[in-house]
Amino acid sequence: MGLMSADAAENYKAYPGGACVRTSGSAYERYFGTVFNNSATSELNVFCPLVRDGGYILTARVNVFDRNTTIDVSCTLWHEQERGNNVFLVSSTVTSSGFADTYKSLKFSGPGFPVGGYYYVTCSIPRADNGQVSHIASLTVIETDPEVG
Repeated sequence: MGLMSADAAENYKAYPGGACVRTSGSAYERYFGTVFNNSATSELNVFCPLVRDGGYILTARVNVFDRNTTIDVSCTLWHEQERGNNVFLVSSTVTSSGFADTYKSLKFSGPGFPVGGYYYVTCSIPRADNGQVSHIASLTVIETDPEVG
């Protein structure tokens, strides 16, 4: 797992991929703390809630195993905030870039996500490829400290 450092003015959180829940796709499986797609025919889409208790996101990462030779893992970090009769959305999407035997860290950079509201990540995990399955291993977030941000 990639290491992230956080100084005293930062708030670091880590989540297992297994905390993500299925939104569509039929082959939601867990392997220890990861979630993977065992289907040979369809992608698996998951929703991963994040705790918001800081000012804004400095950086966030989704650590993935991309074991499909033709379809990438794709994740979107969402920020939503409701005001009056509207919900405002800001999002950023990153994708893996091809098959790898080791994990890849998909990195979102801030501070493009404003103060207030809530965060979550959605990911599309590709179908199994020649018996190889792709995983969401973990998610990490560094926010500004609630006392500082």
